[in-house]
Amino acid sequence: MKKLTVLVVTLMLAWGMGFSQENRARGDKGRGPEMMRHMNHGLQMVEMNLYPPRMILRVADKIGLSETQVAQIRKMDRNHQEWMVKSTAESRIRGIKLKALFDSEKVDRKALEKAVRSVSDSWTEIRLARINHLLDVRDLLTPEQIKKIDEGKHDVRKRMWRRNKRMNSRMGDRPVRRRD
Repeated sequence: MKKLTVLVVTLMLAWGMGFSQENRARGDKGRGPEMMRHMNHGLQMVEMNLYPPRMILRVADKIGLSETQVAQIRKMDRNHQEWMVKSTAESRIRGIKLKALFDSEKVDRKALEKAVRSVSDSWTEIRLARINHLLDVRDLLTPEQIKKIDEGKHDVRKRMWRRNKRMNSRMGDRPVRRRD
């Protein structure tokens, strides 16, 4: 299971790098919005197939988590949340400094490029840290526990689909009222 997860992450990163090389062939610097959009989509797909620690803790009894696993997941999640708060704040500060460079009388292109890369790199680091955190939490689970979570996730999606289908059939062709 670990090999499959590592393979999926590697393929997603290689896919993003392929877009980067494609952009460079056209003369781009490799960090164009098109490449970032594709890379973000790939990261979102990876995140969707992993399990948030809080969701795992909610179903701890159903999947048979031991007290040790629960304690480890809580500790890992707390450490990750602390790191995320610090990193997000630093990234936002970098964004404010970037805006200040734009607002200055004379725009220094090199400083501007450095600031844009800094902001982009910090958000990418945050995204990758989240994926690594989810993978680390998943590594604590046994294959049986992962299977139980997958089954539960499938059931939740099925219930949501049915609920949406019922709501859509009730709505029919009526216009949706907006609440202002």
